[in-house]
Amino acid sequence: MEKNIRLTLLYDQYSELLSEKKQRVFELYYHEDLSLAEISEPTKTTRQGVRDLLARTADELLRYEEALGLLEKSCIRQDSAAKIKEILQDNPSMLKKIEPLLNELI
Repeated sequence: MEKNIRLTLLYDQYSELLSEKKQRVFELYYHEDLSLAEISEPTKTTRQGVRDLLARTADELLRYEEALGLLEKSCIRQDSAAKIKEILQDNPSMLKKIEPLLNELI
């Protein structure tokens, strides 16, 4: 998985565990695609400070995933639900009954 996509998915899982400043800088950089210089002004941080903060945030997100594994578990659930749907394609009435439950899992 591409690094930026993985970090964004990890952020979706663990953002509430980050400080407000880390959340803001992460969102400005990854969601709004601002440069380090553009982020440094409103956050009153140097470009190097923004870069360091992004690196620490990425490390923190990776540590959370290593400890909790929420993203990995979510991916496993999605894959399993997709496989179940595929298996049930031959039985549309059963799929119709189970599909809402599978959608809740993912």
